[in-house]
Amino acid sequence: MNLTQHPEYKKYLEDKEFTAAIQAASTLWLAENETAGLALKTAVSQLIVLFQEYNKVMWIEHPFCQMCLGGCCVVGASEVAPIDAAALAILGYDLPVLPAQTHHNDRACIYLGERGCTWPANWRPLKCMTFFSLGSGDWNLESSDGRYGHLEESLQAILDEYLPDILTSMLEIDTNDLVDPIQFAPLLSRQLTKQFLPFEMSGAHSRSEIPIIDATAIALLAISSLIEKIMANPPANIDQLLTDVEQFEWVITSHPAQEDNILAEINGRYNTLNTLPLSLQFSQDIQQYRQSINKNMEIS
Repeated sequence: MNLTQHPEYKKYLEDKEFTAAIQAASTLWLAENETAGLALKTAVSQLIVLFQEYNKVMWIEHPFCQMCLGGCCVVGASEVAPIDAAALAILGYDLPVLPAQTHHNDRACIYLGERGCTWPANWRPLKCMTFFSLGSGDWNLESSDGRYGHLEESLQAILDEYLPDILTSMLEIDTNDLVDPIQFAPLLSRQLTKQFLPFEMSGAHSRSEIPIIDATAIALLAISSLIEKIMANPPANIDQLLTDVEQFEWVITSHPAQEDNILAEINGRYNTLNTLPLSLQFSQDIQQYRQSINKNMEIS
């Protein structure tokens, strides 16, 4: 299936725009708040350890994930929260760059690749990391199944052990809510955002409430990141790619009359089914910028 035909493709572009906005805002904020930055980095490290232990329960102690292998990775399952975007920035990751041609059907999560989740192994969306079920085995997928209770108890013990060291206040979160993993994820996400991200983001319970960062500023950050990757691992088309990246930078800072046409022409050289990873990322950066500009024009 062509990536653009996937039912979550629009959401994927929105995820990229949302992630870039959060990362840009948090980067600027952290540059001026060293203590807050250290607290966020520590929390991210602690959360990684927490979910490593959490996954051991799911994969080893109660190996339902081994039996299921992605049955919960379906359309509508994933959600990128502010803390996810900030964690990616802290860890030096971007949102996964997806291939133009996907191997899965239109029921699978857009982030599900041939070898599993395309997100970094040490940070998946919080909603995905906290989710659990009994998988697709020959048992009742209900809380009345005794194994469900044993699984809950094991996961509950992990949260009770690690969360108090991460959250300064446990008053607003009850790990007993784990009985409903779908409700627990946003509860934990809001608390982490409130404690570790800037005030203007702590009240952001929907994407419309996230502070708007100038589309040009986001694109310039994307260009900087892309150039670093190009120079670290030069692709076969490095000369053409660097030339077009430079032209992209000129277009978004100078805003020539034919801006969108020029960007469409540049993107046409990279938006193909079989291309290099950095070329795909460049194409998606261009598409994200164009989408942001068009959205701003509609609003105005």
